[in-house]
Amino acid sequence: MILHEPELIEEYSDKGYWGDRTLLDRFAANRAAYPDREAVVDPPNRDELVGTPPQRLSWAEFGRAVDATAAELARRGFGKDDLLVAQLPNIWELAMLYLAAAKAGGLLSALPLQWRSKDVGYVKEITGARFYASVESFHGFDYRALGQELGFEHYIGLAALTDIAHGDPGRVPEVPVDANDIFTLCWTSGTESNPKGCPMSHNNWEYMTNLVFTTCGLREGDRILCVAPLVNMTAVGVNYLPWLAAGGTLVLHHPITPEILLRQLTEESIQYTILVPAMLNMIVKLPNVDQLDLSSVRTITTGSAPPSAWSMQEFKRRWGIEIVNIWGQNEGTSLVAGPADVPDLEMRVDHLPWWGKAGVQWPSGVSGVELKILG
Repeated sequence: MILHEPELIEEYSDKGYWGDRTLLDRFAANRAAYPDREAVVDPPNRDELVGTPPQRLSWAEFGRAVDATAAELARRGFGKDDLLVAQLPNIWELAMLYLAAAKAGGLLSALPLQWRSKDVGYVKEITGARFYASVESFHGFDYRALGQELGFEHYIGLAALTDIAHGDPGRVPEVPVDANDIFTLCWTSGTESNPKGCPMSHNNWEYMTNLVFTTCGLREGDRILCVAPLVNMTAVGVNYLPWLAAGGTLVLHHPITPEILLRQLTEESIQYTILVPAMLNMIVKLPNVDQLDLSSVRTITTGSAPPSAWSMQEFKRRWGIEIVNIWGQNEGTSLVAGPADVPDLEMRVDHLPWWGKAGVQWPSGVSGVELKILG
């Protein structure tokens, strides 16, 4: 499914911003290069969430799960440009579905768990989606019944999805996937009206991933903690795709639970994550803050509101951690105030780089941003 105009694709390709590599190419390279490295780690409280024990999958195991799921999706009639709607907590099966849907020729549209028939029904109506995957029930709500009520043609519950992923891949579909094909369909919150779908292609995400790598100092093999729901720009753009680019380990968290979060930051040797400013303040105000060992953490991005200069200074003083102020939206735009472009911490609180401003060269070297000042 290619939605960008041919003229735009040609322009951005000629300028070197877009290319031919897909996210599936990155995935294939990782499973070949790092078969024994941990790829995905479940939240330690998975059993409380969905009733099954947490799993740790290597890149080889994760790759086989993607293949097996893509093959089963194809067997059920899921193919080129089809859309799979999913409602799952942050567990390894959700991380896997993004790649399995793409490998089968379609795309995943993961929705927040709190969405009910109004919003999920709107997504089904506007997209024509025939496939729905979900946890069977969660916190007393019956998602299987929701799928039936809305009339999805094909339903896959979590138990069946896990069995499929652990099964024999068989014949994996060979569907041509272009770098300009849509990889995800994320949605705005719909607080004032219906949710707005924001399609992002492999090339859209490739550019965003390179931007995050450049400004946040990510490295090959990094262990990344994904705290936000894996359904929108915050988690997909700031955690999931950088993990795929790093060939590292994606450590999942759900829901926000401070005790578990701190344990994962320390015990899982995390290098990179994203936390809202209130959580940064909470950590440095803990009574036992002097006993916290966050020495493995290199960078924490933050957003949604300006972080406090004090918390940024404390993270830097105590553990040498850079707090990066990031602004982004599901539509695919992002500005990042990192140590290269905004080295002064007090300024980094509420100043974002004017990338794209004529005549200005930024130390990060970020290019490809078009700036238009109105007013």
